[in-house]
Amino acid sequence: MKNKKDEINNATNISSEEKTDLIKQATEAANIAKDNINNATTNSEVETAQVDGEKAIADVTVPGLSDIKKESIDLINKALNEKQDEINEIIERVLPCVSHSNS
Repeated sequence: MKNKKDEINNATNISSEEKTDLIKQATEAANIAKDNINNATTNSEVETAQVDGEKAIADVTVPGLSDIKKESIDLINKALNEKQDEINEIIERVLPCVSHSNS
């Protein structure tokens, strides 16, 4: 868990809020794994809980810069599409009025 926290805290491409959220996710995964280990009644269950816990912690990943860029571009494109739709709706409402006034 210390290695995961260090990885998150050393990331330079995410905000403090994002770091806190990722650490929370990793801590929750670790706590679930500990609970599963404590509730295990056989060596096999302990081993499964440990492997599952390690995987859950490893699955908490720091987004790479390219992921953040893609997400930002997607948000910009969504905003652009919404604005274009808004403009098109206005044009559709105004255009009939303009064509009638020219008649």
